[in-house]
Amino acid sequence: HQGKGVLKDYEKAIYWYVKAAEQGHAKSQCNLAIIYHTKKRKTLKNLKKAIYWYEKAAEQGHVDAQNNLGIIYSSKKRSLRDYTKALYWLKKAIDQGHASAKNTLGTIYYYGKGTSKDYTKALYWFEKAAEQGDVNAQYNLANLYSSGKRDLRDYTKAFYSSKKAAEQGHAEAQNTLATLYYTGKGTLKDSEKAFYWYQKAAKQGDASAQKILDNLHSERKGVLESTEKYLYWHEKSQNSLSSLYSEGNGTLKDLGKDFYWLEKAAKQRDSEAQNNLGAAYYRGEGTPKDIEKAFYWFKKAAKRGNVIAQYNLGNLYREKATSSNFNKRFYFYNRNVVKNLVKALYWYKKAAKQGHIEAQYNLGLTYHYRLDKGNVFEDSLNAIIWYKRAAERGHIEAQNNLERFFNRNFRKH
Repeated sequence: HQGKGVLKDYEKAIYWYVKAAEQGHAKSQCNLAIIYHTKKRKTLKNLKKAIYWYEKAAEQGHVDAQNNLGIIYSSKKRSLRDYTKALYWLKKAIDQGHASAKNTLGTIYYYGKGTSKDYTKALYWFEKAAEQGDVNAQYNLANLYSSGKRDLRDYTKAFYSSKKAAEQGHAEAQNTLATLYYTGKGTLKDSEKAFYWYQKAAKQGDASAQKILDNLHSERKGVLESTEKYLYWHEKSQNSLSSLYSEGNGTLKDLGKDFYWLEKAAKQRDSEAQNNLGAAYYRGEGTPKDIEKAFYWFKKAAKRGNVIAQYNLGNLYREKATSSNFNKRFYFYNRNVVKNLVKALYWYKKAAKQGHIEAQYNLGLTYHYRLDKGNVFEDSLNAIIWYKRAAERGHIEAQNNLERFFNRNFRKH
């Protein structure tokens, strides 16, 4: 199934692995399980079958199958999670000296999965795995030494472990090593080496390293002097670059390129970029105006918890409003979205509960609009509650509307 000398054909691989697996061949059982476990194609992925064949192989002492069972049973997926089984199989693999199993056991103790957190035990197993050259354990060890409990903190050891992992190509370790060089923790401060390792991590797609390089260029620190390199790393930090182009900082304002990088970042599930892309579609900046696509991207961002997107969705769903009721950055007026006060309330409430003051005010306002259509008592009470929350934070219109409400001279705005 690795495609050595032939084109990859997982269906044929499965056919022959099944033939061998059914005859009790442990390696074929494990390889078959790996296909069912790791392949992203829906036609191939089948965790129940993966577990079945891993267990068949593990019971015969196949160490990789034992380790993989430990990983599955300690995973984030609740339906599969079983820490008792995870520990059982990991210890079986550890008894055979499996380095990755030792690292996985370390993470169980580090995060307290199915047991109380125990950094000392986590450290013990990370060290054991790291000694065998396990790159993930080396990184985890560096992370524990640099950001763990104070009695375990040792930047010199963090530097040593992150360097080991970084030299093996571990992107997050490269980023950690760069930070240690940049701050001078555990080693002599060296901006050039910091820049070198940030570059290495960024080229592998490490978002943190890309943003740090972007910030370092912006602040003109260390050896980051080249305008070309500045734009290169700004482009890597795609959503930041969109801000650069839209504001015209250091280059001509280019809304088309702004839109290009916003779309790239939005497709990587960056909620801020998704919200800004929605705004670009709404305003028709860098692309033709498209309300449906604006709605689509606002909703994507809102579902990821982006408070501004939640507020903007509330605005889109509201039947009518003056521009003063909306985020000044967008100047929304609901002419292109079918009115849906229920959904407006839903998204305003999402944003309001996160402390968005305009959402709190508009939530009160929307409840007021419903007074002649819904439950008068309930809507009146909700209108007062949300006006009050916004008013207490200094929202002038909320204060005025609340006063009018209580004076019974309130007029809908």
